[in-house]
Amino acid sequence: MITGDLLIKGSRFSRPHRHIVANALTGAPLDGAFSRASAQDVRHACQAASEAFEEFRNSPLMARGDFLERVAQELELAMPRLSRRASEESGTTVEQIRTELMKCSAHYRAFGEFLHRAHFSLPKRSSPTHRSSERTWIRERQAPLGPVAVFGADSCVFAAASVTENAAAALAAGCTVVLRAHPTMAGTSELFFHAVHRALVACGMPAGTYSLIGGDDPAIDACLIGDSAISAVAFIGTREERERITGWATRRPTPIPVFSEMRVQNPNFLLPGYLGRDPLTLGRLMIGSIRESGARPSTVSSLLFAADIDALEPFIESARSALLQVPAKNFRLSQDAHAGFEQHVAKLLALPGVSLAARGDESLKDRCIPVFLLTDAKTFLETPVLHEEIVGPCCLIVTFQSAAEMQALAHGLDGQKSVGVEFHGNEDELLVRGLIPILERKAGRILANQWPGTDQDDDTSVEQSNGASMSRAADRNETVERYLRPVPYSNVPDSLLP
Repeated sequence: MITGDLLIKGSRFSRPHRHIVANALTGAPLDGAFSRASAQDVRHACQAASEAFEEFRNSPLMARGDFLERVAQELELAMPRLSRRASEESGTTVEQIRTELMKCSAHYRAFGEFLHRAHFSLPKRSSPTHRSSERTWIRERQAPLGPVAVFGADSCVFAAASVTENAAAALAAGCTVVLRAHPTMAGTSELFFHAVHRALVACGMPAGTYSLIGGDDPAIDACLIGDSAISAVAFIGTREERERITGWATRRPTPIPVFSEMRVQNPNFLLPGYLGRDPLTLGRLMIGSIRESGARPSTVSSLLFAADIDALEPFIESARSALLQVPAKNFRLSQDAHAGFEQHVAKLLALPGVSLAARGDESLKDRCIPVFLLTDAKTFLETPVLHEEIVGPCCLIVTFQSAAEMQALAHGLDGQKSVGVEFHGNEDELLVRGLIPILERKAGRILANQWPGTDQDDDTSVEQSNGASMSRAADRNETVERYLRPVPYSNVPDSLLP
């Protein structure tokens, strides 16, 4: 049952100031009125997380692994109700939500299995140093940072959301979590919390390990990040949100790290050899990448750099034809997101040098009509607004006429989770050799002839979050270690080491 209460240290707290969550598609109010946390409530949740941290950080890795695997089980058991509520609050179809939730549970299970094999929290290095005739032994332990503030997202529901990778990694590292529910996903956040709490109780973990605070007051965010008990922040969102959150985190008396997953375009470079070989098939592949952008805008490619050759026109026409075959349900967005999408597209089309290359089925009602926009490299490089993410089914195609223009486009990119390069033949390989050194400085992952979001990417889809492959234990270890810090112990007797 959704109560709308704050959930701190296993207890419910009801507050008089509440907000209603609306159905994302119809605007009708949904069940539950959700309490607005006060500054005292935030302090209470952070203090509970701090107290629980002292016990949770010292829990055996096997016990922590069992807990995360139990979270995965509870999420799967809660899937029917959780999927329905998340669909109502986000505007995403139930089928898509189920897919997201399965990936979310897979993340928690994978982190649990990883802990059953990991040894990162033990003293990991032992080396002698010499000072005069004495020998000093230095040992290093990876220690958890402390309580982590995790911010829930609106459009990225489960698979790419902070409640998945960041929260699971923080818990795996031995950090406690305070979840800040997004106001538009308050009911989903509460149901998600219940699944985690059931796992806490079943595994005997301290009650303050995971708390939920919410409300429609933005001041809650600054209060949470500014609390002295919080040691790190994790969120997924826009660049503007990152700047605001990072500002709060760095202006504290003791600054703390911010681990942010940006909503970015995940661009693709379409080189002339590949485009000229089979433009019709490539057009269909692009639709496979953007067709679910209403559900997961941060994991699809919405920016395409294409060689300006004769094959470009049939490529666009093929993509448009394939687009008309995609079910209308793939283009659902919430009312607010839909309005924002239409305004953003209209703003771009009003710019000099930007034109409409293709448009989806105009008969779609209450759906975002997908669009392809077209511009050239010079216009893109000189127009900062074209670099902004478009939340919704839109792809901006930017043409280039030379290797120099292509490299200038790569240099002009902001940081990306992934960048794709589609190439074929010796001539394209020469272009790629000049492109990859630039992309290494821009992207977390470089895909070669592997369009993100399509069936070609299935081998990493379950273990993928926002373009960062999580398919190997080494990658998972790196994600966990962001919530750890090395602590050297010099000449401390073995009996006193943690």
